[in-house]
Amino acid sequence: MPVGPAFDTPDPTARLSAVTTQVRPQLRRRLAFVGALVALAVPVLSACDSFDYATDRPNVIANGGYDLQSQVRVNAARIVADKQGSGVFIATFILNPTVNAATNGGQNPSFTGIASAKDSEQTVTANGTVDVPVGSSGSVNLADPTVGGIPVTGDFVPGDVVALTLQFSEGGPITVQVPVVTKCGPYADVVAQGAKGKASPPALNTDTTNDPYSCNYPKAALPSE
Repeated sequence: MPVGPAFDTPDPTARLSAVTTQVRPQLRRRLAFVGALVALAVPVLSACDSFDYATDRPNVIANGGYDLQSQVRVNAARIVADKQGSGVFIATFILNPTVNAATNGGQNPSFTGIASAKDSEQTVTANGTVDVPVGSSGSVNLADPTVGGIPVTGDFVPGDVVALTLQFSEGGPITVQVPVVTKCGPYADVVAQGAKGKASPPALNTDTTNDPYSCNYPKAALPSE
């Protein structure tokens, strides 16, 4: 309890004035301390701008490989396998207007080839000729059943990520990391372009030990009551 002549006076006004006079310097010291902490924190927060945080970089959420820097943007590239070593390559190709001169020239490039990248651990080969024009709208989706994907064979299985090099009629090759998925669920309707004459269907495999993958997932047995 503060003591002193001012605090001993019965006058409430004088006592309030004395309390205020004593508390005010303490409040000033506390405000000065908080201000010093804020001043020290500002340079630290500013230094964060130079860090390469993942949240500061472009993020493409896609179920597949992609490349957004080349003359043709590649999105959601996958190999949809119906059995071991056999599947259909799909992806969405979109012209990159900041890179591809064909966008301004009126002549859209075509997707002309697919093969394993030099550093790939798996071998992937397209069955037949590859010739897929990028549409007049500047994009084409090989996962669309009305378009169809490219049938491929190789030594891949679902779960693999295969490095593939894609060729186009204009610009250099594009290498993407392509996951392999089973022809089930959202990929059940994926078809090859063989019926459209743009690529030959996969060769028939007479080896019965390499049957098509089953999309029927086993059910856990219920405990007997």
